[in-house]
Amino acid sequence: MKRFYLSLAVFAGLLGVCGFSLLKLYDTRQEMMKMLDEIISSTQEGDLERASQLTDQLAAYWVPEEQELIRYVRHTDLDTITMSVSKMPSLIRYYSIAEFLAEVNQIKTVLNHIWDSEIPVLRNII
Repeated sequence: MKRFYLSLAVFAGLLGVCGFSLLKLYDTRQEMMKMLDEIISSTQEGDLERASQLTDQLAAYWVPEEQELIRYVRHTDLDTITMSVSKMPSLIRYYSIAEFLAEVNQIKTVLNHIWDSEIPVLRNII
């Protein structure tokens, strides 16, 4: 009977860790999507100074978030986001708007892909 309770405790701990990681990923995704949408709207309105400031804020936000997400998310996806975030400040400063917006959209796509691949649904488990 002790083994049964021990296995229940391990299972509950596993569910807790999984739930925490999904909640952290959800919060990070929501915050970054909000920042990226603001960057897109500022760029489309022609306010490149604001877009540059928001890009710097995004880069500052991403560094600690990546360090937490790297524990349970595939590194290749996180590396793609890191590379795009690192390119964005120089692209906006040198007025490569089309390439800048392409990087923003790539980050949004990868964030959605990470979220879709981490949700515990049958197609992700099999």
